[in-house]
Amino acid sequence: MRPSNDGKTRLTFLAPARGLIGYHSEFLTDTRGTGLMNRSFHDYAPHKGPIRGRRAGALIANSSGKAVAYALWNLEERGRIMVRPGDDVYEGMIIGEHSRGNDLEVNPL
Repeated sequence: MRPSNDGKTRLTFLAPARGLIGYHSEFLTDTRGTGLMNRSFHDYAPHKGPIRGRRAGALIANSSGKAVAYALWNLEERGRIMVRPGDDVYEGMIIGEHSRGNDLEVNPL
């Protein structure tokens, strides 16, 4: 880790490719869309053990219909919402990421 120009920080590290699957969207969220990620193959290596799974649960819609702004506003304290008011949702649809480790059925209608 070393400082770069304009208050930016450059991180250089080795990570297994299987550990980067799905990380790009989390990286963009963490850097608020301003981060740049470059990946290149370094070497084959022996298996280093398991990689930690997801740490957050899902917010799951419990009924079908159109999402309502008031309901989504009340659900924001439960986690990050991925649908907008007026979007069609169906029962069992993942509408957000729960801030805790368990899945939670919610009513976005």
